[in-house]
Amino acid sequence: MAVHGGGYAVHELADVPWLAASDVVYWGDLDTHGFAILDRLRGRLPHVRSLLMDRGTVERWRDLAVPEASPAPHTPAHLTGPERDALAVVRTEGLRLEQERIPWPYVVAHLEAL
Repeated sequence: MAVHGGGYAVHELADVPWLAASDVVYWGDLDTHGFAILDRLRGRLPHVRSLLMDRGTVERWRDLAVPEASPAPHTPAHLTGPERDALAVVRTEGLRLEQERIPWPYVVAHLEAL
């Protein structure tokens, strides 16, 4: 099952009983808000894994990024090392890499690898 949208309301998913016992994968925009949303979700569902939320993805698709107009001031507490590294890049460089800009065959290959 895929859930699309909702942004900062994502923490409400933690109240869905069967979701807490499910394998949950989050994939959001590679910008400060996307990482803040991941952090919020993982604060409620610690087992959440991320997809393509790493520095390698930022570096690979940097040419598709645009400037992030209003970065989130959020200080994350629940990100992994690779996620923190990617957040540092997008925050320092002021980047916003929207997930839908990443070519679908690249995404599918990573989904299949899960």
